[in-house]
Amino acid sequence: MTSKAIVVAHFREDLSWLADLSDEWIVWLYHKSPDHATAPPGGREPQSKPMLLPNIGREAHTYLYHIVQHYDDLKGEIVFCQGNPFPHDRKFIHHLACDEVRWYGRICECDIHGNPHWVGAKFLASEYCRVFGLPIPDSYRFVSGAQYRLHAEQIKKRPRKFYETLLAVSEIQRDHPWNLERLWPIIWNVPLASKAMADVQRCPSNHPAAL
Repeated sequence: MTSKAIVVAHFREDLSWLADLSDEWIVWLYHKSPDHATAPPGGREPQSKPMLLPNIGREAHTYLYHIVQHYDDLKGEIVFCQGNPFPHDRKFIHHLACDEVRWYGRICECDIHGNPHWVGAKFLASEYCRVFGLPIPDSYRFVSGAQYRLHAEQIKKRPRKFYETLLAVSEIQRDHPWNLERLWPIIWNVPLASKAMADVQRCPSNHPAAL
């Protein structure tokens, strides 16, 4: 049986939904708020003691920290999600039961300058591509909220050093998580469907999770 793990980037969100996960899921819980660095309610214990991380880099920093710390042991399928995944996918729990669903959120697209979503600081996604040797697309198609389901092999197609460097940048670059939100599909080679499709990739109509 393929192992399944879920990495939760938590701040102060309600974690009671973790109790609804089936037993097949291994939970890795990372807190960014010292006031909420406890085990979740509902009796569902994480794989290890919940870890407190500095409140920097949003979910991107948490994802990168987990990958760097556990790179050699990554296996099976891994879901990366926010402490409250439901604003991006209201059927998140149901979609976890469907292996065909590989992302949990609305598909967005912006041009190489970040329009129409980017406001304020300089858009650096294309600079990241040049620095890290990634292909520079004509536009960036991405999943709002950066919640994905990956095979460990997708992650390991890039060396640990690649993620270590991104993690270091996340500790000093304020807009790092929003740039990475646009780059995850490129980094992990996630073939996002057309923006014209439904907001969340759906299960086959005959799958129990879609009913």
